[in-house]
Amino acid sequence: MDQALNIAQLPILVKDLSDTVDCDSVRKNVSELELIENIKNSITEEKDMCKMPEFAQLGEALKNESAQYLRNFWMDDPTHSFEDLQITESWANQSVKGEEHHLHQHPFSVVSGVMFLSDTQDNLNLTFENEITPVPYWRTGTRRAYYSIKDLIGDENNLKNHVVIFLSTTGHMVQPVQGDTPRVTISWNTFWKGKVGNINANGWSNHRFIDADVVDNKGNYPGPRTGYAVFK
Repeated sequence: MDQALNIAQLPILVKDLSDTVDCDSVRKNVSELELIENIKNSITEEKDMCKMPEFAQLGEALKNESAQYLRNFWMDDPTHSFEDLQITESWANQSVKGEEHHLHQHPFSVVSGVMFLSDTQDNLNLTFENEITPVPYWRTGTRRAYYSIKDLIGDENNLKNHVVIFLSTTGHMVQPVQGDTPRVTISWNTFWKGKVGNINANGWSNHRFIDADVVDNKGNYPGPRTGYAVFK
């Protein structure tokens, strides 16, 4: 048997929400929000969109899809799990021809995502950063590669009404908009809610107390992680 095995893992989820949320209503409601100047594009003044009644259905869908992304791609240790996620920030972005969004990550967040509202090929300009594995005694040091959504899936579908979900520590950016149609998106961040950690820890099932991890004075775990935390 001849086979190449790739153990690199940086899963990014692309999913159509057309059958999950009323995307036309979301588009209309976003168009009524006030925009302010961002670094290289525009952003809504409202940073907690999903707490607004008109975006409640959207917020629930984004939270559920984010949690499912974690369960499907990152929960590889059966002894560790989490109860839920919560949307901590949500806002809309607008980029017109020539505008872009700089390379960045989303701090203080677990899972982040982007929802595309516009009917434009510029949706595919969302670009992700990935570290290139060094080759001993040849290609050394830290090098990074950049892959746009177009590089990864082609350009047959411009991803209108789709979400792209990824770990918040993943570097990403938006290349300059080329078309005349404004590129309008929704972005969101999440954080843990409820219990997170070892499901076999004392107190997980009855909430009586937390069996916390023990760390030595050098910041090292002397043994396996045995505890969990509870987030409101």
